[in-house]
Amino acid sequence: MWSSELVVYALFVVFELLVLFWVTYFGIGKIKNPDPEGLTAESDLFLGPISPPTVRFDDPEHVSEPMGTYKGTQIYRYAVILGVKCQFDHIFLFDAPMTIKKGERCLAPGLVYLPVPRAEA
Repeated sequence: MWSSELVVYALFVVFELLVLFWVTYFGIGKIKNPDPEGLTAESDLFLGPISPPTVRFDDPEHVSEPMGTYKGTQIYRYAVILGVKCQFDHIFLFDAPMTIKKGERCLAPGLVYLPVPRAEA
């Protein structure tokens, strides 16, 4: 009724299942759950300080009216960036997290420009 080949396959599957259950039952207790408060610079799971995302600076197509310098870079009152005329607003200091608001454009090394309203342009 049962062929010897089928019995061997069935015994092999049962043996594999027993080994799998045995490994998972006795192996579960040996897995360490990392303690978030216990992570230090010396521990294996410490990834180090998280660096801020890199800033993508825009390239001006045209600049006009120089008005000063910052870190060796000329500051211009007006710049055309991506076809939009923009006016210098402020310098971003990198000692705080960088937040560029919607519509602002940033030129290296942190010169922030705002679009000029169409009535002035």
